[in-house]
Amino acid sequence: MGSLCGLLLRCWMSDVGRSLFGLTVARYQLQWLIKGLTSTS
Repeated sequence: MGSLCGLLLRCWMSDVGRSLFGLTVARYQLQWLIKGLTSTS
């Protein structure tokens, strides 16, 4: 039971980590896009 709980926790943590990483990357891409648009105009 403990191993199953640990496995579920590990899967959840990796999913949360991927979500946070995706949000961080998206935020940097958005800043880069805005910077590019403001510099060209």
